[in-house]
Amino acid sequence: MMLIAPVDGGVVDGAAGLGHDPAMDADLPRSFDLAVSHSQVIIHLPTVERPGHRWEEDHLRQGFAWSEGLVSLAVPEHAEICRVRVEIVEEHAVPADCLSCVRVPFEVTAGPLSIGSVFEAEEVEIPLDRYALIFTVRPGEGRWTLELDGETESGEYSDLLEVTLIPTADPSFAILRAGGGVQVDRVLREDAETA
Repeated sequence: MMLIAPVDGGVVDGAAGLGHDPAMDADLPRSFDLAVSHSQVIIHLPTVERPGHRWEEDHLRQGFAWSEGLVSLAVPEHAEICRVRVEIVEEHAVPADCLSCVRVPFEVTAGPLSIGSVFEAEEVEIPLDRYALIFTVRPGEGRWTLELDGETESGEYSDLLEVTLIPTADPSFAILRAGGGVQVDRVLREDAETA
């Protein structure tokens, strides 16, 4: 399967080698299409050998499972082809239209960072640093086009998945908005066993 570019809306993919300076590199934000499987997005460092978690009840309720260098994030069950947007910012406000929003610590110690789902992922160069990683699920906007075996299909994005990174020396866990794949308004468990 090869996703082409959005028909309308969205940002065309940026190049690798994003870099980071106080002015923020021009290659960020970066957007790409993702076919979500198993109702989750997985973000991990290249040093993680088996990227996945054993989800327990608390993880399912809070919408994420976390371990050092790896986070698995729940998306609504209806999620199919989503637009993913990655950016580094200095501060973040929870959008009024978001379906869910969680914050976890994430230290980038090696690159590139892998952002995807169970069967596919994109590699994104993120500067080495400690971050508060904020994962926001919003309603999808625009249409995608898919080319498979010489046939072209198109459809509407089911969701917009925003991965926002805020450089900080003291990142923390939080449920910023419950809904969608997040059933509770507080963090139940900060650790998870890898699969």
